[in-house]
Amino acid sequence: MLGKLIKYDLKSYFKLFPLIWLAAIVLAFVNHFTLRHFSEAEASGVAELLGLVLPILVYVAAIVTLAVLTLILIIRRFYSGALKEEGYLVFTLPVKPWQIVVAKAIAATIVTIITSVVTVISVLLLMDWAEVTRAIGELFHGLFHNEYITGGQCAALMAEAVIVGIVGIAVSIYRIYCAIALGHLFNKHRGGMAVLMYIAISIVLSALGSTVVANLIFGLDTNWIDEFLRKISEATNTFGFISLGMLGLFLVSAVQIVIYHIVTERILSKRLNLE
Repeated sequence: MLGKLIKYDLKSYFKLFPLIWLAAIVLAFVNHFTLRHFSEAEASGVAELLGLVLPILVYVAAIVTLAVLTLILIIRRFYSGALKEEGYLVFTLPVKPWQIVVAKAIAATIVTIITSVVTVISVLLLMDWAEVTRAIGELFHGLFHNEYITGGQCAALMAEAVIVGIVGIAVSIYRIYCAIALGHLFNKHRGGMAVLMYIAISIVLSALGSTVVANLIFGLDTNWIDEFLRKISEATNTFGFISLGMLGLFLVSAVQIVIYHIVTERILSKRLNLE
């Protein structure tokens, strides 16, 4: 049933997003040739302004619109699908609240990943293709041919970085869901309260991070931290040290996901009040 829920949410997203993704790619492709033409031509005044500035403004507006629409639709899919009209249908199905939350989070994460990939591709299309190809070739040559890690280890680190990035996207989405669920506990102004809850969560996380950093920098005794890091560095090679860092980031993100999921799921299970 979880798979069907994910499929249902993805269908809702894919009614609109493919057109937006295609528009971003087409705009970048057209702007590549437009900018190249006007940069090589001897244009001045209004012609130069229209030829060079306008395409960039249109492209930037499209990318900003893509990002904003992604955020809005992610919020709308959760709010409408779990807390408003669609919630009446969803909660009559033989599914548990945790499945609803997980399905929506997975679908939103997939859409966000695709949007991010499309954005990167569009930026690359906008640039000089020969320079991009050369830069990418040099980057991968430097990564896979160095004295610190082997090619296989580099590939493994890249895979780990991708996983950490995906989990990071999921954390951001779960944080939004948690804030919406907390805002739903109030009887009035639930949208505004959800925004305040998101800000409050961000402040708490920032305060925790600042406290940890302050303790590390200004703590009375940080020698044990230096000694701990030194022992890890001595016991592992470069690959192992970076992998441990990746693991740390993954665990921090995983803990946040678990907390956000529990809070959201409990509210949907115990305090649900559909609009």
